[in-house]
Amino acid sequence: MLAGFVLFPALVSLTVWRKRESPAIWIGTTVWALSLAGLAYTTVGLVVGAFPPDTVGSWLSVRTVLFAISLFSMFWMLQALAGRWFPVLTGVLAGILITRVVLWFTTDLIWLHTVNANDLPNYGPARGWFLLAQLLVEAALLVAVLSKRWKSAVARRATFWVMIPTVIVVAISPLLTSDQFEFVGVAILAIPVLILQAVLLNDLAQQYQQAKMRSERETRLAQFGREALTPGQTVPSQAAISLIVDVICPTYCEVVETSGFERRPVVTSGTRPTETGTTTTTIALESGGRTLGELVVVGPVTAEDSVFIRSVGLVLSASLARSEMEKQLRNQALHDAVTGLPNWALLQDRMARLCTRSGGRMVVVLCCDIHELRVVNDEYGHHVGDELLKEVGVRLTNLAIKDGTVARVSGDEFVVTQYVDDQDAADKLAGLATTISFDPLSSTAGPIRFDVRVGIAATRDPQVDPDRLVRDAEIALMRAKTTSTKSAAFDRNDRELGSARRKIVRSLSAAIKDNEIYVEYQPLVELSTRRVRGFEALARWRKPDGTTVPPLEFIPIAEANQMMDRLTETIFDQALAQAACWDEDDDIADLGLSLNITPDVIGGAAFVPLFTKQLQSHGIQARRITLELTESSLETPQEDVVRNLHALREMGLKISLDDFGTGYSTFDRMLKLPVQELKIDRSYTGIGPGPHRQIVTAVIDLAHRSELQVVAEGIETVEQLHMLVKDGCEIGQGYYFSRPMAGDAVSSYVRRSKLRLLDELGTGT
Repeated sequence: MLAGFVLFPALVSLTVWRKRESPAIWIGTTVWALSLAGLAYTTVGLVVGAFPPDTVGSWLSVRTVLFAISLFSMFWMLQALAGRWFPVLTGVLAGILITRVVLWFTTDLIWLHTVNANDLPNYGPARGWFLLAQLLVEAALLVAVLSKRWKSAVARRATFWVMIPTVIVVAISPLLTSDQFEFVGVAILAIPVLILQAVLLNDLAQQYQQAKMRSERETRLAQFGREALTPGQTVPSQAAISLIVDVICPTYCEVVETSGFERRPVVTSGTRPTETGTTTTTIALESGGRTLGELVVVGPVTAEDSVFIRSVGLVLSASLARSEMEKQLRNQALHDAVTGLPNWALLQDRMARLCTRSGGRMVVVLCCDIHELRVVNDEYGHHVGDELLKEVGVRLTNLAIKDGTVARVSGDEFVVTQYVDDQDAADKLAGLATTISFDPLSSTAGPIRFDVRVGIAATRDPQVDPDRLVRDAEIALMRAKTTSTKSAAFDRNDRELGSARRKIVRSLSAAIKDNEIYVEYQPLVELSTRRVRGFEALARWRKPDGTTVPPLEFIPIAEANQMMDRLTETIFDQALAQAACWDEDDDIADLGLSLNITPDVIGGAAFVPLFTKQLQSHGIQARRITLELTESSLETPQEDVVRNLHALREMGLKISLDDFGTGYSTFDRMLKLPVQELKIDRSYTGIGPGPHRQIVTAVIDLAHRSELQVVAEGIETVEQLHMLVKDGCEIGQGYYFSRPMAGDAVSSYVRRSKLRLLDELGTGT
C-alpha cells in the first residue's frame, strides 16, 4: 500500500513533467519513483516479518541500495526543480553513498552481517560516522539549493514548507521506535512528490487563468476587428485605446497620425511618464507600404501583452487601409480621373449649395468647350489630349474665386460656376475663360495650340434648378460653336439651337434608315502573347456630304430620342454579318466580337428574342459575343435589365462592364450582376508610375479576386503595355495595336500580327 501510495502520484507527475520539462527532471523522477516504491516495499516487509528468515540479510542489502538511490535522486530532483546545480556537493554525496553501499557488502564497518532477534541489522562501528558525514553533506547541499533563486518560485516555496515538518520529524526521531523510524525515513524521501504536486497544481491553475484570459482577449479582439473593418465605419482609434487599457492597464497609451515628419496624437489615455527607463511598445500602422500612424503603449508588458498589442495594431492598420481605400473610391466617384477636378455628380451638389446660399448674389455658369479636341487626340494621341485636358483644368481653376467650382462634365467640356456682382462681371469672367487658350500647351509632342468656346448662363434665383442652369449654358455654348464666336450668353428667346438639335435628330433618323451608319473594328489583343482574340465593333456616321459625326455626338442624340433600338439592330446586324464573313477565312475564323449596348435596349422585352434570331440567321455562336455596357449606365439597373442580362449569360454570351472607373458603382453592386469582364477606362490606362498607379493595380487585383477578366482601353505606348502586363491585365486595345479598321481589313491585319509575333519569337524579343 505504501509503495502504491508513493508510486502512483509520482508516475502521474512523471507523465505531465515528461512533456513539459527537461530530461533531468523526468529521468530523475523515474529513478526516484521506482527506487522509493521498492524501498517502501522492502521496509514494510522487513518490519512486519514478511520475508523468510534466511533472506532477511539479502533484503536488508537491497533496502540499503534502494535507500542510497532514493536519497541521491531526491537531491538530484531538488536541483533540477531549482534549475541550480552544485556538482561538487552532489559528487561528495554520491561518493559517500557509494562508499557506504560498498562497505555494507564488503566489510563489517557498516553492517556486521548479522541480525538481532527482531530481524534488524547489527550495525558496525563506522555507521555513525558515515551517517554524520552524510547528514552534513545533505544539509550543506540543501542550504546551497535553497539559498539560490529557483526557476520555479512555487517549487522553492513548496520545498521550504515541506522542510518544516521534515525537520520536526528528524528532531523527534530519537523518541521513535526503530520500526517507526524506518517508516518516517521513507516518508521523508517522499518529499519531492509533495513538491511536484504543488508545482503542477500551480501550473495548471496558471494555465487555466492564462487560457481564460487569452480566450477573453481573443473574443474582444474579434469583436473589435468586426467593428473596425465594417465598411463605412470611421477608424476606431478610441475603441482601440479603450480595449488596450481594459486588457493590459498600461501607464500611458496613444494613437498617433503621421504626415511626413509631423506626429499628431489622435487619442490618448493616461499620463505620459517623464522618467527614463520605462518600457515603450510602438506599433507602426501601415497601409500599402506607407506609415500612416503609430500605436504607442507605455508600461511593463508580457510576451502575450505584446502579441495582443500587435494584433490591435494590425486591426487598426487594416481599418486605416480600408478608410484610405474608401476615401480613394469616394474621390474617384466624385472627381474626374484625368484632371482630378469635380465631376458632374459633385458639381450638382456644389451648385445646389451655391444657389441656395446666394443671398441675392448672381450665380454664373460657364460651359467651356475645347474646340476640336478630337483632332488633337487623333493627331498626337490620347495621352497628349489628356495633357491638354489637365492644363485647361488648371487654367480655369486659376480664374475661379474661393467659392467657385471648376468641373469636367464630359469629354471636352468644363463647367465653371461662382458668384459675380452682375451680368457685366459674368461676361468679363467668360472673356477671361476664352483667353486661357492664348498660350499653347507645352506638351511632350511640342507646342499644341487649341481654342476654347464659352457659353454663359446666370441667375439670381436661389430656387433655380442647377441642371437647368447648366443646360442653358450648354445651349449658349452650342450657339457660340455654330456662330464661330468665342463666347455667347444664354437668351431665353433664342431657340435656334433647339431647332438645330431637332435637325440633327431628323438627320440621324434618316441616316439609320439610309444605311449611313457603318461599323469599324478595333482589335482586342491578349497582352501576354500579343495574339488577336477578337474585335470591338464601333459605330460610325458619315453624312452624304462626306463629313463624319463622332459617336460621342450622335449616340447621346439617339438615346435621348428613342432611336437606340433601331441603331443597335443596324449595328449588330452589320457586325454579325461581318463575323460570318470572317469565318469563311480559316486564319480569322472564330474571332470574338464585342458589341456596345445600352440598358434601355437590353431591358426591352423584344431584345433577347430579336438578338437570338440575329445570331441564328448569321450562324454565330453566342459564346463568341461580348456585350459591353458602361459602368455609369448600370449604377441603378432596372429589374428587366438584370433579368435579360442573366438570360443572355445563360445563352453563353459574356457581359462586360465598359469604362470602369468613370462612374460611381462599387464591386459589391457589380458582383450582383452577371458580369464576367471589367473594361477599365483609358484614363486609368494612362496613369504612369507613382503612388496613383496603385489604384490601377488595386482595381485589377480586385477584379481578379472577383474572377473577372480585365480589358484595358486606350493603350498607346509600349510603357503602358508593359505596366498593364505587370499588373496582370489580360486583354488590351488601343492605338498602340491599331486604329479602328474596316471589316475587310481584319484578315490582313491578323496575318500581319501573326507574322510579327513569329518574328518576335524567332529573335527572342
